[in-house]
Amino acid sequence: MIRKALSLAGQGGAFDVDSVSPMIAARRVNAPVLLIHGAEDIDTRPEHSQRVFAALPGPKRLILVENARHNESLSQASVWVEIES
Repeated sequence: MIRKALSLAGQGGAFDVDSVSPMIAARRVNAPVLLIHGAEDIDTRPEHSQRVFAALPGPKRLILVENARHNESLSQASVWVEIES
């Protein structure tokens, strides 16, 4: 299902999904960035966000949410306190 979604995105956006690199793209982002990632995510490991975070040149913040897996980070009230601050 994910592969099909990526294929459709590439077709719709006229780009090769396999050539996209979040780390390379991050180097060109100058706007403030807040990354939120579940520390227990096994679908997309936290190391992915850590690499993107390291590549960002501008103002940035990374929140690793303890005890959160994929798609669970925003369900914790403490994260919303951080977002609002």
